[in-house]
Amino acid sequence: MLLTVVLGLAIYFWGRGIRNSRKSDLLAGPIILLALCISIFVISGCCGMELIGELLMVFGVVTLLLSSIVRRGSLLKKRDVIAIGVGVIIVGLCASLII
Repeated sequence: MLLTVVLGLAIYFWGRGIRNSRKSDLLAGPIILLALCISIFVISGCCGMELIGELLMVFGVVTLLLSSIVRRGSLLKKRDVIAIGVGVIIVGLCASLII
């Protein structure tokens, strides 16, 4: 339950940063996600890599979906958001394959 809330909080700040072009929100989303991944790794060790990979893939898919709300003149262009989303999905796939 707590994992879902923290992931939702990271996605909320990331989406708000993409929509409103706020640098602080653009940084807050990935920092919250990174803190969640680090805490999962510390608590469960290598066994948590599959869960970390799944969280990263969800964040990447949401990033791809959020690419449609990018405004003109924003800090991130639409192609940048798509590239970030695809990159995060690939990193999530690689992380979930680590045993």
